[in-house]
Amino acid sequence: MKRLYDQANQRLVYVDQEATSEFWDEHWSSYGHVSDTAHGVSQGLRKLLKPYFETNLVLKISRKYLQDNATVLEGGCGLGQNVVSLADTGYRAIGIDFAPRTVKSSLRLYPTLDIRVDDVRNTKFESASFDAYWSLGVIEHFFEGYLPIANEMARLVRPGGYLFLTFPHMSKLRKWKAKRGYFPLLEISGAPKGFYQFALYPSDVIGVFEERGFHLIEQRGIEGLKGIKDEIPIPKDVLQKIYDSRLLLASAFRYLIEPVLNSWAGHMSLLVMKRTGTE
Repeated sequence: MKRLYDQANQRLVYVDQEATSEFWDEHWSSYGHVSDTAHGVSQGLRKLLKPYFETNLVLKISRKYLQDNATVLEGGCGLGQNVVSLADTGYRAIGIDFAPRTVKSSLRLYPTLDIRVDDVRNTKFESASFDAYWSLGVIEHFFEGYLPIANEMARLVRPGGYLFLTFPHMSKLRKWKAKRGYFPLLEISGAPKGFYQFALYPSDVIGVFEERGFHLIEQRGIEGLKGIKDEIPIPKDVLQKIYDSRLLLASAFRYLIEPVLNSWAGHMSLLVMKRTGTE
């Protein structure tokens, strides 16, 4: 995937294939649905060791901030795997996605889940419907900007509720590379052909949501292994296999190494923000 540095707006522009609903249908259809028993370890053993090598970020963060019966929306839920995890944990979980074939496939496999076709920029839900909103790698895919999504998030999250937001960011490593000219410059003002996503500055994103009634609770870099894999010219095959693997040993390695990498090379930023006010 080609990356260009937008010097005027201080962001990295990824160019490959436009992230349309058709793209996501095709993308998710190649993943399939994998159960825990296919991850190279029995469910019993995984359950026993899970507290030590828990890699499900959504569940870890949700348990930290939410009550057991919280109503949670995931905007841009893809295959619905996080909705499954949240529902199995006891949350009242709903997922939406604008890729219709993906939603249909997920409902065929998980018919009891509440997963719907909807647009994160303008959903059909009533205002203040949710205790929490999860958005995992969504806001960066809109060249025209994510303000409509931010407005809708502010409308949907109840006062006192939480927004859990991830997006590719300008890590210390990427900022260092951009400053030294390692990325070709974006030379047009509009969207380049095949625009896929941005890597954004967390401070800019935080400012947008503070203007909409949220305040920052927690911020951190995540996916440090991917950040290294993407940005440093070292043998990528081994790192890619470790990054993709669901084996318990690979999970343990990621659990141990990623905290070392996240602060300076994390591919994405995680923001935990709380809606001002009380119900």
